[in-house]
Amino acid sequence: MARRKSDTFSYDKFGRSIASLADLHANKKELYKTAFIKGIFSGLGGVIGATIIVTLLLAFLSLFKEVPFIHIVTEPIRNSVDTTN
Repeated sequence: MARRKSDTFSYDKFGRSIASLADLHANKKELYKTAFIKGIFSGLGGVIGATIIVTLLLAFLSLFKEVPFIHIVTEPIRNSVDTTN
């Protein structure tokens, strides 16, 4: 089976990759700043994603008058609230 040019190992490409990693680790301030920004956006993306999922779930559940099996949990709470008022 003949090898394609893209399948062969390139020492030049590998060397450039190692050099770019060495440059990244040489500048600690830049590394910390990049990690901080990455963490901020990761956390923000998680919050936005969770908000969208909860919103879609609540929109779906609002289509039903009563949700099966949830009634067992919510009925004692509803009765407790009704007796305190």
